[in-house]
Amino acid sequence: LLLEGEKCVSEIVEAFDMSQPTISHHLNVLKQFNLVTSRKEGKQVFYAIHHDNVIACCEGLMAKFDAKDAGKTEA
Repeated sequence: LLLEGEKCVSEIVEAFDMSQPTISHHLNVLKQFNLVTSRKEGKQVFYAIHHDNVIACCEGLMAKFDAKDAGKTEA
């Protein structure tokens, strides 16, 4: 959803079958890991993907799986 661009919490809540507090909690976890950024405008908080960190996270996961696959031997 955030690949489409910055969204406010209410827009994100509309897209998922979860409560606003649950969505806010998950967004705060993503923010703690620097996977999303936020900015406040009045009472609304807008979130966006932190592209560089998401790419680095994905590359790290891919490297981990590649290393795991390289350790497998065929029978």
